[in-house]
Amino acid sequence: MTDLATLNIRVQSNQVRDGHKELDKLAVSAGTAETATRRLTSSFAKLAGMGAVAGAIKSTTDEAIKFESAMAKVTTLLSTEQEKQLGVITERVKALGSAYGAAPASQAQALYDIIAAGHDDVSKAMDILNTSNKLAIGGITDVGTAADGLTTILAAYEGQVTSATQAADVMFIAAAAGKTDIENLSKFIGKVAPIAAQVGVSLEELGAAAGVLTKNGQNTMITMNGLRGIMMSVMKPSKEASELAEQLGIDYSTTALKAKGLQGFLMMLNDATRGNERQLATLLGTTEAILPAMTLLSEGGIASMTQNMEAMGNMAGTTDQAVAKVTDTVAFRLSQLGAQFNNLQITIGNGFLAGILPGLRVLNDNFGAITATAAQFAKVAALVVMSKLGAWAVASATAFTTKTAAILSSNAATISATLTEVGY
Repeated sequence: MTDLATLNIRVQSNQVRDGHKELDKLAVSAGTAETATRRLTSSFAKLAGMGAVAGAIKSTTDEAIKFESAMAKVTTLLSTEQEKQLGVITERVKALGSAYGAAPASQAQALYDIIAAGHDDVSKAMDILNTSNKLAIGGITDVGTAADGLTTILAAYEGQVTSATQAADVMFIAAAAGKTDIENLSKFIGKVAPIAAQVGVSLEELGAAAGVLTKNGQNTMITMNGLRGIMMSVMKPSKEASELAEQLGIDYSTTALKAKGLQGFLMMLNDATRGNERQLATLLGTTEAILPAMTLLSEGGIASMTQNMEAMGNMAGTTDQAVAKVTDTVAFRLSQLGAQFNNLQITIGNGFLAGILPGLRVLNDNFGAITATAAQFAKVAALVVMSKLGAWAVASATAFTTKTAAILSSNAATISATLTEVGY
């Protein structure tokens, strides 16, 4: 019986030794795979390092990239001859950014919008951009919004408004006269300006009326819609309006509107109807038109309209005066300094971009190969992980087997001693 117990221990010991041999083989395989993985990891670490450098460069040159993209858009609108002056145009755009404390990229985008609005003479477009900056600074808005308002007015009043400065002066007077601002005027002026120009209402009178109506609590959008409603009722009068106008003996037409102006035309209606609200409502047709008309015909409305038109007559220089008030502040000087730094970023960034462009082309052209290598790296990494897990499992099993063998050996000795004791 003692020999049988000893034999059992020997069998268990042999199995442990076999397990150790298998573990050694697996360890060698894992070591080989790990070495290969380390080499691949080193290679991809270098590639990752290149990615980090690329990220740093992009951060440093972000302003240059944005400006380059914005100017590239501008070139799509330039003629072949104009493109030859791109260097000069670019420097002028950057100079305006520095002068008015605005990012060069925003200047380039505004220039694009101006040219796209039909001002394809670059010299005139730059003049409009300059005035847009003044309107933006004095009106506390961005250059893009200001440019949008100016180009809308210039398009509507083509041949009537002679310059962007004239349009800007009117907008400043309108904003100061009522409860509105340059941003909202720029946003909503397009709702009425084309019709106003067509029926002969001057930009000055349109701005004066907007000042009166917003002063009396109508927001800018409602104001512009209301003024449009008045003009549309004259352009396309209802049957009832035409019959009433004939009974009253008045000329209810755009011809009369052009001759008398908006305020004079409304005063004619008020006199002819003797202020009869029902008859005025019949002539004007819609609630949208009635509200602004009644406001303009009120005692306070008439007085404010007169005052605003006087201001329009003396508006020359209004834009420059508004700009002067804003630019003499710490905030504006800081914005100028910020714009100077933006230009510096562009200068430095352009140097970086020119230097790395060939390398970027190579990376882009070969990124397919890089992707394929990355896929192989992932497979090898997975092998290493599995090898490590296998090695851990074998090591755990070996330890367990060794402990089991020790227990069996101890049990065998105990059994042998017991048998001896009983004389078996």
